[in-house]
Amino acid sequence: MKHHFLKDENTTTIKIDDKLYDLIRKFCDKESRRLKDFVEDSLENAIYTEESIKVLNEEIKSLKKKETRYDYAFKRGFQKGFYISFWALRGRILLDPDDEDFEILKNDPFRISRGSQLDLFR
Repeated sequence: MKHHFLKDENTTTIKIDDKLYDLIRKFCDKESRRLKDFVEDSLENAIYTEESIKVLNEEIKSLKKKETRYDYAFKRGFQKGFYISFWALRGRILLDPDDEDFEILKNDPFRISRGSQLDLFR
């Protein structure tokens, strides 16, 4: 079945099943919506839904990477901290609080924030 909405507007001919058309028409009548508006909204939402799914998948991948980095940092921090503490308690390593050259973690995967966002936590 072919349906045209208004003759004086730029229209596109669509072909849908009669049963589907009746269901959509009943829904639009029940919701007091124009069929044209409903179809336009549905098509736009379909496009945005696909884009949203792509964005969500990217975010999931990013969160998985962050989780892996956090796990790595935690394990590495525990291993290095345990090692340093063990030898410090045995007197093999002398830890001086003013010693800035001593660095437990090298290549720290997380940057220390020094920006304006720190004001949010004060």
